Amino acid sequence: MPTNNKELSWERVEKYLAEKTAGGDLMSLVETEKIFKQIVENFDLPGEDFERKVQALSFVFSEYEDLKQARSAYQKAIEKANFSASNYEIKNDLAFYYQAIKDLVDFEKKKMSAMKKIKLYLSTFLPKPKVFIKKFVLIFLIFFLIIFLLDATSFGRMIVDLFVSLSHLIFSWVLFVILLIAGIAILAVGTIYYFQGRRK
Repeated sequence: MPTNNKELSWERVEKYLAEKTAGGDLMSLVETEKIFKQIVENFDLPGEDFERKVQALSFVFSEYEDLKQARSAYQKAIEKANFSASNYEIKNDLAFYYQAIKDLVDFEKKKMSAMKKIKLYLSTFLPKPKVFIKKFVLIFLIFFLIIFLLDATSFGRMIVDLFVSLSHLIFSWVLFVILLIAGIAILAVGTIYYFQGRRK
């Protein structure tokens, strides 16, 4: 399986397996995870959270649960000093990795529609869109319920008027600061160009 990084190759995985030792088996798993990460990063998805990227690409994998099992074994291998697994189990996990990498490479060759690309990119920010939509709708309804309740009483209207006045005050100052900074920047650039013109 080709990769963009020359340091990552299946030859190294096979070399570790050929050692026929527990340490070699675990290192083959580590090397395969590196290859998997490189292939995922080839998709150039936004954000720094690698697990979210994998989750966003979950629809690509023909055996997503098997991949999760293999990656779980990898995590245990690097986190637990006393972790051990049989050669048979390691080879099974490597097969799961191989299938996932094959799925990614095959998918990468296909031409994605703009809509699918947008959906894929959004998935990295919203790994659980249904949960996000439910929370958004709930917050939206609560917000307007509070406005309704405040508007129903004179005390509530007084609070609303207070917040409106504060927002006007805050945003007027923000606008003033933005205009002031823009004016200073224009003045500074104009001064630089003026003196450069005089030198010529």
